Amino acid sequence: MKKDFIIIGLLFSTFAFSSCDVPSSSLNTKSSRSGDIFVFDIEKQSIEKAVDLFFDLKKPVWSPDGKKIAYGLNSEIWFHDLDTNESSFIGHSDASTPFQWSPDSRSIAYITNPFSNNKTLTIIDIETQESVKELELSSIPFVDNFSWSPNGDLIVVYHFNSVTLTNLEEESQQVIEEPFSVTEVRWAPDGKSFAYIASNFSSGVLVRGLRLFSIEEMEGEFINFLGGNFPVWSPDSKSITLLTFGNEATKIIYRVSTDGSTERLYETSESVNIQLLGYSQDMSSLFLVDRRSGELLMLKEGEEELFRISRDLEGIFEVSASSGLKKLALTFF
Repeated sequence: MKKDFIIIGLLFSTFAFSSCDVPSSSLNTKSSRSGDIFVFDIEKQSIEKAVDLFFDLKKPVWSPDGKKIAYGLNSEIWFHDLDTNESSFIGHSDASTPFQWSPDSRSIAYITNPFSNNKTLTIIDIETQESVKELELSSIPFVDNFSWSPNGDLIVVYHFNSVTLTNLEEESQQVIEEPFSVTEVRWAPDGKSFAYIASNFSSGVLVRGLRLFSIEEMEGEFINFLGGNFPVWSPDSKSITLLTFGNEATKIIYRVSTDGSTERLYETSESVNIQLLGYSQDMSSLFLVDRRSGELLMLKEGEEELFRISRDLEGIFEVSASSGLKKLALTFF
């Protein structure tokens, strides 16, 4: 059976809204959590330690099948198998090296020397722990991050005002110049397009919006100018939800359809620091986390208020998700 998880790394401490009372977790001191990886079951409200590290952990990332967690440790990349409870070495990296799982969970890709002229995209088979592909990225000035398509055949490497579309089968690269700063690239689940936040200064004014890039047409277009952060796709690839800021520090959650139509889902002027995580598979709920309180939240379809799912998760660091959003992987200070 496929397991569904989220990974959450370090955030900060409550925010009052209407919800059922939820129990605090069994691990209630920051010192008992520091430096390790935990798995938190949302339904059971239970938390268990998965990996003992006690070192400089960075960026834990779930595999798409929900069975393994990749993470950076000092200057190395490792992954932990939850079935066997064993960790395996993948390769050397530096503090700025991005890495990702392949869609089939059989490989891990990472970029060496992302800010030098000797950048290489390396793909490691986790079973043999051998390199199955190495692609030079010397034509790219530097790498901000990259995103692997759900179909597994394309990787988008993005940096400043351009994206490089890399075809893994043909080992070809196409640089696509954009007159905007490119951040937060997110592939649609069907693999036919990807969305990203684009920004630029025009006549001294910051222009910031959501652009959609079609693989078939090989071009991008703005579908709104609301700006925003933390874009998440709907499971049916028909819309993107993101967080924006209105007047007087108001936080607004919008859903933008691929045709450009926009729906306001939630708005608050409370002192919160929200990050969107993703949708449940049936799209009935949107999951969020409040970085200020460290609480996991849920916005149900058709509702106008947030529901608290869990509390006592202060000190959460980063967030990444696989499908389903039923469990969390957590790291703490």
